[in-house]
Amino acid sequence: MKTTCLLLTLALLCLSEFSLAEQPSGQPKEPNCAQYLDAMCPRDYNPVCGTNGQTYSNECVLCMENRMKNEHIRIRSEGECLE
Repeated sequence: MKTTCLLLTLALLCLSEFSLAEQPSGQPKEPNCAQYLDAMCPRDYNPVCGTNGQTYSNECVLCMENRMKNEHIRIRSEGECLE
């Protein structure tokens, strides 16, 4: 039973990691800002490209920008913006 739960958890984790990669090109993804309610973002570098053409160091920083400026920037792609 424990093994089954562990395998299911790992499978769900893998699926969630590939969710950005499965977005059709041209289809921006909504950032998951509900998980970043703290005033501080982690300092990890996991860049995302916003729909405004700006690179954010991680999804949390994009969410904080949306909150501070009352905007609705979404994730255009994972990684740095190329344009």
